[in-house]
Amino acid sequence: MFFCILVIVVVPLFVMATAWSSDIGLEFVFNLAWAAFGILLGAMLWNVHQSAFLLLWIYFGMTALILVLAIVNLATADSGATVHDSVLLFRSIIYGAAWFIYFKRSERVRATFGRNL
Repeated sequence: MFFCILVIVVVPLFVMATAWSSDIGLEFVFNLAWAAFGILLGAMLWNVHQSAFLLLWIYFGMTALILVLAIVNLATADSGATVHDSVLLFRSIIYGAAWFIYFKRSERVRATFGRNL
């Protein structure tokens, strides 16, 4: 349930705040789509919808892709990157890995959905 609350409320609010602070463009549209996808995924998990695992795989795959792109962007940045950016990226990697491991190994997930990720 904690993951659902995070992905339905907290993450979309953070993404929306980021989207509103950026210029309207491709990044803005991507952020809005990512927030909407998170809300859909969280609602499906909350309602124990069996096809939620497919969306969960997509969510974790997209998250991994975004993190890889962020690492590449951070590595190739011309000293515009700060320590704060690196710390945020590291936290995001730990956050994503922890939730992936939880859905992969949790007995509670297995008992609720009949299987693990």
